[in-house]
Amino acid sequence: MKTLNFVGYLSLLAVVAAGCGEGSDPYQVLQNPDETPVIALPMEVAKITSAASSTRDRLELASNVAFNVVSPVEGYVTGITFEATSTYAISIFYNSSFSLVISNLASVPLVRLGERVTAGQVLGSVNIAQAIYYTAYLNGVATCPYVFLSAADKEAVRSRNLSAPSYPPCP
Repeated sequence: MKTLNFVGYLSLLAVVAAGCGEGSDPYQVLQNPDETPVIALPMEVAKITSAASSTRDRLELASNVAFNVVSPVEGYVTGITFEATSTYAISIFYNSSFSLVISNLASVPLVRLGERVTAGQVLGSVNIAQAIYYTAYLNGVATCPYVFLSAADKEAVRSRNLSAPSYPPCP
């Protein structure tokens, strides 16, 4: 995943250098050079049937119905990868210290590399009984996105953490 982010940053720099962005500097465009965002879940809370983590650096959100995956933040698409599991992963650059990767999407993504996305914009979809994997990167280190969620989303995820509902799914 670190290679994916590096390639994504290079792609973003290429887009900005080519003049395809809305300004000469992506930090000026996004107007968030130093902040760490409060992020949303990439799907409707009501559709989550379980939230867990097999590793400390990602949140796994499962559902028993198909759903659209949306961007949890405003940013730039810096990577779209077709994975060995025949699914897609999308990387979103927020600022120099924060980015996200949402993986295990079933459909071809509805966004393109270098595209600016807004919070809530549909990125792709997930089939029935499929989990998505959601990872945040803070200063280049994979981190569980749970710590960046709003209080309401944290509570929704905590209540669906079936193995230990009183604890966060990934500390």
